Amino acid sequence: MLYLPDQNWSVASKAALQAAGSGTASERQAALAAEGARIPIVYGRDRRGALVANIVPTGAYVYVVCVWALGEIEAVESVTMSDKPLPASCGVTHYLGTPGQTVNAGLASAFAANGISYADALPGIAYSVIMAPVGLDGFDPLSIAAVIKGTKVYDPRTGLTAWSDNPALALAHFVSAIEGRTVAWSSVTATANAWAVEGAACYFETLEEQPTDVGPAYTMRNIPAREDLDQISAFDNPDHPQRKGVESVPPGHVLVVDTRRETRVASGGEILTTRLKVRGAAGLVSDGPVRDSGRIAEIDFPVYCAGGSAPLNLIHHHTVDLNVPIGCGGVAVYPGDIIVGDEEGVVVIPAHLADEVAADAAAQEVMEVFILERVQNGAKLPGTYPPNAETKAAFEVWKKEKGL
Repeated sequence: MLYLPDQNWSVASKAALQAAGSGTASERQAALAAEGARIPIVYGRDRRGALVANIVPTGAYVYVVCVWALGEIEAVESVTMSDKPLPASCGVTHYLGTPGQTVNAGLASAFAANGISYADALPGIAYSVIMAPVGLDGFDPLSIAAVIKGTKVYDPRTGLTAWSDNPALALAHFVSAIEGRTVAWSSVTATANAWAVEGAACYFETLEEQPTDVGPAYTMRNIPAREDLDQISAFDNPDHPQRKGVESVPPGHVLVVDTRRETRVASGGEILTTRLKVRGAAGLVSDGPVRDSGRIAEIDFPVYCAGGSAPLNLIHHHTVDLNVPIGCGGVAVYPGDIIVGDEEGVVVIPAHLADEVAADAAAQEVMEVFILERVQNGAKLPGTYPPNAETKAAFEVWKKEKGL
């Protein structure tokens, strides 16, 4: 899966709830939490939490508008609440972001019942309208999620535009269709073929179970705290650098925090992590620990850190800079560097080398699929891994047989 940010959007639910004078505190929290968030473009297949754009109570039902992605998508495959299927008493209608999609009649009526005229079909935005009975046991809009089959992409190998989970095609679509830049389609073909090799493709099919988290770095630098400055009252300042940093991370970016490897205090907790997720950040990396580590582990949001610790960050940290070069875990990280994380750890790729590294990685992945196949068929390691001239020649023949 690949998340790419596009346009700002603001929810209208605040006015609706205020006008209605109803709705529970949790419903208001859900609707307002996404205010000012940005809608991602989603490629491939992904399970993602909803951006709750509107919650409109009326009569016996509450209507919830859950935004998934910008642009037309292939499908919304399933919707869950608290990781369980929606109760049978709930109704759901999906809108896939087509230009001609129509206004949901039930939602428009709900707004009208609250004295608000509503006629926005949200063309070009993929979303679902959930109709839930008022008082539904366990109703939690913040826990709504869905499996999304994302944007359709052009495949130069077939000449068709269709859904695909091939990363090369996703990147090519973003560069050409979204950014309007010229793409070398012959290179796209070669890279797409590399990712499509049997074995390499399997990696992406199991992405939900073994995710690879990717995004540009947005950095935060801390220095040692000073008692006269770093009191709990410092958080009363709405421009406190730590809070400002969380609110400034662009969607699709990874917040990388330099804590000088200080493990006695937390670099953040569940609330800040949840805010990063709601705003569309791609992840959090810190060379210090986090608070609420058990609950953070249950959030569908990638966090890489040095374990858990309860004490407040102000005891030992004073945030001084945002989006400047930092050191994290002994590694230099510059703003915009590409952060790649999986179950084995995190690597930092200089932004200007990202295309070269991606191409080399794709080529190496194909080579290792070939080598693994030979080892499975009884080949000995000497001359196979690493490959000698004979193995390399056999690899070239194998690629031609595969059409690569």
